[in-house]
Amino acid sequence: MFTNSLTDTDVTALERIFGKVLEAESMRVMMMQFNTTRAPFNDIHVRKAVNLIVDKAAMLQAAGGSTAGQIATTIEPPSVLADTEGFDPYPSTDGAGDETAAKAEMAQSKYDTNGDGLCDADACQNVLMINRNYDPWSLYTPILQEDLAKIGITLKVRELDTGTAYTTIQTMNKLVPIAANAGWGKDYGSPFGFDYFLFNTAGLACEGSVNYANVGLSAEKAAECGDNVLAAYNAATDDGANPIPSVDADMDACVAIPPGAEYNACWAALDQKLMTEIVPWVPYRWASAIILLNPDVANYDFDQFSGVISYAHVSVSNGLTMDEVTGATA
Repeated sequence: MFTNSLTDTDVTALERIFGKVLEAESMRVMMMQFNTTRAPFNDIHVRKAVNLIVDKAAMLQAAGGSTAGQIATTIEPPSVLADTEGFDPYPSTDGAGDETAAKAEMAQSKYDTNGDGLCDADACQNVLMINRNYDPWSLYTPILQEDLAKIGITLKVRELDTGTAYTTIQTMNKLVPIAANAGWGKDYGSPFGFDYFLFNTAGLACEGSVNYANVGLSAEKAAECGDNVLAAYNAATDDGANPIPSVDADMDACVAIPPGAEYNACWAALDQKLMTEIVPWVPYRWASAIILLNPDVANYDFDQFSGVISYAHVSVSNGLTMDEVTGATA
């Protein structure tokens, strides 16, 4: 059995049933993503303020505590890119959020008209947020509503089933401002598989887009996806005078480097650029894989692609001889 959301109490109970409860290192990030074309999140100071205000510790506790993973401080889990370990551009005590720092950041935004640290423009009220409609995501909703209210943003949350939530945020002309439903896991042990489509313009699509933040979106692509998308793009970029930054060239440079220390350092630098100069997300949890094993399981392989146990590579030791298994007699 595999899951990535268990409380410590659940683990104790399951140990009595299964005998073994193992925690695999995190290779998945759970995040809130911003639509950089939508007010107020088309202002980087608002995006940074949200990163500073979110109580990630409360969200981790809602997901089950330490068995559910670790507080995420950046995009790449250290298990995917060790160079990012310790990088925390939006620190707070125990990961509980920093209201003072968040308000100082918000005060620099055009949506804070009087510099008091509160988002007071009309765009800050009743902001649509998409989320999943079951725990722990439903438990995140009041946490995020309370946190963002501290900096003047009120959320109008729509909770949907998993498939509908993803389809909604992946359809560009829906123009969803912010969402908390998504997660991402690596395809293989390289930061390329983790970052590429999430932030490269190759990940942009009118339907099925996985570049949720619209990093590198152009006027041409916006127009292809609808008049309302182009209007949002123009509003966010001053009619293209201040385009949404692209990291395609940064990725091309990293891909050209052979795998090794320099390769990893290149992706780590990109990770830092994304989190400080573009700020597409609030990464809040590096999710652990919890594997429940029957005592008869003697060995197994962990599938690095799927992030779960490899069912094709499991051996058991149930005390039977091969003759007893096959029914052979002497």
